[in-house]
Amino acid sequence: MNATSEEIVKKFNKQNVEIIKQNIKLNQKITQLESKVLQLQAENLQLTMENNQLKNKKIKKSTISVHVDEEDMGKQQAVNNNVVKRRSAEEDDVSKQREKRSCTSKPINYALPKLKSKLRKGDPHTFGNQQEQ
Repeated sequence: MNATSEEIVKKFNKQNVEIIKQNIKLNQKITQLESKVLQLQAENLQLTMENNQLKNKKIKKSTISVHVDEEDMGKQQAVNNNVVKRRSAEEDDVSKQREKRSCTSKPINYALPKLKSKLRKGDPHTFGNQQEQ
C-alpha cells in the first residue's frame, strides 16, 4: 500500500473510533431514558390504583347503611322531598326557557334576491349585475 491509502485507512479508523464513542454515549442515554420511562410508568400505575381506591371509598361513603333509625329515615325523606321539589321547579323553568324562541334560534333563509330585484339593480358588489350605462 502506498502512503495515501495508509492515511485514508488511519482517517477512517479515527472516524470509526469517534463513531463508536458516540454510539456508546447514545446507548447510555437511551438506557437512562428507558429506566426513567419505566419508573414513570410504575408511578402512573400506582397513582391510578390509588385514584381508583379513593373513588371506591367515596362511593362507599355515599351509600346509606342498612341499620338506620326510623327518625333518621323520616328526616331523610323530608330532605329528599325538598330536593325533588327544587328539581321539578328548576325543570319547569328550563322547559319554559326552551319554549321561548329568540331571533337567533330561528332558521335563516339564505335565498338570494332575484336578479331583477330593485335591491340588486346597479349594485357593483353583487354578482351577475352590470351597471346600466
